[in-house]
Amino acid sequence: MWKRLRQHPLGRYLPLLVLAALGAFLYKSSLFPQERKIVWETGGSRSEIRQVELQLWTSGGELLNREELSFPFGPGPEIVQKISLREGSYDARFVIDRGPAPREAGTRALEIGGAETYRVPLGRE
Repeated sequence: MWKRLRQHPLGRYLPLLVLAALGAFLYKSSLFPQERKIVWETGGSRSEIRQVELQLWTSGGELLNREELSFPFGPGPEIVQKISLREGSYDARFVIDRGPAPREAGTRALEIGGAETYRVPLGRE
């Protein structure tokens, strides 16, 4: 059987095709971190926002990502971050500076599964 398979024009490439398929499957599996899009929704009063600090923490308390962003005229309706994450539970924390108003801080629970994009409300819910 193997002899006939090797003589077939595609038979020589079958092991390579099997390895490529296995590699693609493992690459997209939860064994490795995948690039995810975290979309922070700024809400209706976004024109007042002057600065935002965005943080992503593991459920064990390890800081994975931190960004400080400034907006002289307010951000758009969404702030998008691309981060490589494994499936699991995370805490999405934020601090909003609205100029003369007191700073506003908050935390959102973020459950990462198989999707590529996750939406997080920024500010009061």
